[in-house]
Amino acid sequence: MKLISNTLKNLQIIKQAKIIALLATLFITPSALSAVLSPLEGVLLTVGQDVDSINNYHDDVGIKAGGVTNYIGITSLNGLTNNADSGAGRNNVQELATTYPESALVIGVSMNGVISEVAAGNYNDNIDILLTTLATYNRPVYLRWAYEIDGPWNNHNTADIITTFRYVHQRISDLGYEGNIALVWQLSSYCPNASGQARLESYWPGDEYVDWVGLSWFAPQDCDYSRVNEAALFAKNHNKPLFINEASPQRYSIGNLTYSSNVGNGGNKVIKTAVEIWDEWYQPFFDFINAAENNVKAITYINANWNAQTRWNPTDGIGSPEGYWGDSRVQANDIIKQRWLDATNISLFHQQKADLFDLLGFVKSNNNQAPKVSLSVPVELQLNGASVVVTAIASDNDDSVSEVSLYQTNSGAEEQLISTLNQAPFSWTLENTVSGLHELRVVASDSQGAMSSDSDSFYVQTQNENILRIEAEQSEINGSAEIYNDTAASKGSGIGFISTIGAGFRIDNVPASSELIIRYASDFSGTISLSINGSKQALTFFQTGAWVGNYSTLTLASSISDNSTIELEFDNASSAMNVDYIQFFTNDVMPEPEPEPEPEPEPLVQPNVTGSSESGGGSAAWVLILLFVGLTRKRG
Repeated sequence: MKLISNTLKNLQIIKQAKIIALLATLFITPSALSAVLSPLEGVLLTVGQDVDSINNYHDDVGIKAGGVTNYIGITSLNGLTNNADSGAGRNNVQELATTYPESALVIGVSMNGVISEVAAGNYNDNIDILLTTLATYNRPVYLRWAYEIDGPWNNHNTADIITTFRYVHQRISDLGYEGNIALVWQLSSYCPNASGQARLESYWPGDEYVDWVGLSWFAPQDCDYSRVNEAALFAKNHNKPLFINEASPQRYSIGNLTYSSNVGNGGNKVIKTAVEIWDEWYQPFFDFINAAENNVKAITYINANWNAQTRWNPTDGIGSPEGYWGDSRVQANDIIKQRWLDATNISLFHQQKADLFDLLGFVKSNNNQAPKVSLSVPVELQLNGASVVVTAIASDNDDSVSEVSLYQTNSGAEEQLISTLNQAPFSWTLENTVSGLHELRVVASDSQGAMSSDSDSFYVQTQNENILRIEAEQSEINGSAEIYNDTAASKGSGIGFISTIGAGFRIDNVPASSELIIRYASDFSGTISLSINGSKQALTFFQTGAWVGNYSTLTLASSISDNSTIELEFDNASSAMNVDYIQFFTNDVMPEPEPEPEPEPEPLVQPNVTGSSESGGGSAAWVLILLFVGLTRKRG
């Protein structure tokens, strides 16, 4: 009887629990749903999407938004800690984090067309560096991974979206950043896309791998708001808060008060009043936000003059524009600006304020800092089959270095792990090196999983390969360029301050060559102008992380005639760099030149660098050094 009594008692408890749970669900409203970094009440207001447009918004509107948004590319992390501009405005997450320390960060991560490689694990180290860097900013971060996942322009397949989302979510957890970084699954809400929840489900990684559902709001009226409503329903079905990640009145020009129905080039513009523009685009936007069933918890308004950016301007003749976008700056018209302030400067919207992070459920902490690591490789050319010693120095101010790994890429082959060392000294001997360029990357980790990396390269020549290395500091110096000292440079110095119009250097009488390599250092990524006999081209390069000490190389395969003139020059489209040397693969055997006296350069003083058109560096003059004489050039 006691057993039966206890059983009945337990059943009664279970029944009561089920009733309580059922009653609880009856009182759950969309606003009560919560997720990582989601306000329980109200809407986080953020602005984007390039650094300068964001700064202009805050200057002109006078109220700092609760968050700022920017973009980076996964292949090189371009835009994370450097200036990156693909014609759509300047990206620099680090600069935004420094300028707006009390604002959340909303970061879009482009797959750069290689999502299958990302899914295969080829960019796992970049993912860890990205997550660790974002966590060090010690504020709420909304990570729009592979943003606009279903946009046909991205060419994402469903399997890779699912795989990469699951991996990134797991890495956020493994690294202990669940309270710092929220993962956003953003739809394009593009009207020409096929409709239906089933299509959206095919991209879904699973409820446990996504924190927010996002959408884009550009011209939703083109399909009677069906795509944005579809996204809102999907978020509701999966109990996720909704983030309008990109919102801008596409094809409207606030400054000119016009509208164009022409998506391609903005033709056939019609005049609109400010009130008409507000009623046609802004009012439906705010109505959607205010509708409780949509559960909108955050928005990003893109406040930019799209017409002034080459990527979006279809009539400037620069590049391949991606449609007509217009001018969405609310401050470009007094009526629109005042209506914007009236609509957003209310308690519903969370802008920058003392308790913003608390409202988002974020607690500031003393975040673990990533270790520092530097890689040292021989600067001199190596002979085929030589043993090459490379070393790394790693340290950590707030933790201990747990391991240092060395990776190598030989002449375009896939990167391979050499080995991982768990204690200093961190040194590797590469035996029987083959001819060609050897690119090395070292990754240091601490006991908490924070990571940092450094890269460099060396070259191994064959017995019948003619290589002419011309030291930058022995060339003809132009403009404001100067010589700088650096023990990591091949002869202890190079040319820097290639950072103002006309700065650079010139080399005359270059022998017939088939290829050249430039060894450089820069805190920026961008392009530099190189002219061969007056024919100019822009060479793309990526940041090395410092102006001295850390170098990388860029290669140009080009037929260079005998007695050519080479000029490297900073122009109005350039980013600054320092140059150690240029190396030519010559076609003819050349005599050894007489050594010239070493220059006596002044100590390097770096300027205060704030943008891609300014930079630190030194200057250069060039010394011709024939490193090896053979019969015919042969690359291994």
